[in-house]
Amino acid sequence: MPGGAGFKAHQDQQAGWGRFASLFITALVGVDATTVENGCLELAAGRHKRGLLGEEWRPLDAPAARLELAPIPTAPGDAILFDSFVPHASKENVTDAPRRVLYLTYNRASEGDHRLQYYREKHASFPPDIDRVPGREYVFRV
Repeated sequence: MPGGAGFKAHQDQQAGWGRFASLFITALVGVDATTVENGCLELAAGRHKRGLLGEEWRPLDAPAARLELAPIPTAPGDAILFDSFVPHASKENVTDAPRRVLYLTYNRASEGDHRLQYYREKHASFPPDIDRVPGREYVFRV
């Protein structure tokens, strides 16, 4: 939403996803237009071929400029497909318009269905605002 934070450069595989499956494919589907100003997805082309670039649970901070992240603006209905090793980030939304996108993530059927386990664990560690315990600090790691 307007004023929403961005996400530091990371690979989804860094978020412990390797314990579920060896590779994931994510589809970003645009609900609203995304722009450089409202924090569109930024990707580092070709870097996914190098495997895991950083430690699990840590953003790719060292210096992110070396990743050569390129912004990918989208229109509603556009789709971007990327795997769990593609470094990506977004900047904060400094506009007065929302930048809603839908992320759908899939793994090979041969590696099992981990959807319920993933969402149970994510909800426990980083629940939506409505389910947060007052006074408890929640930190998004990757």
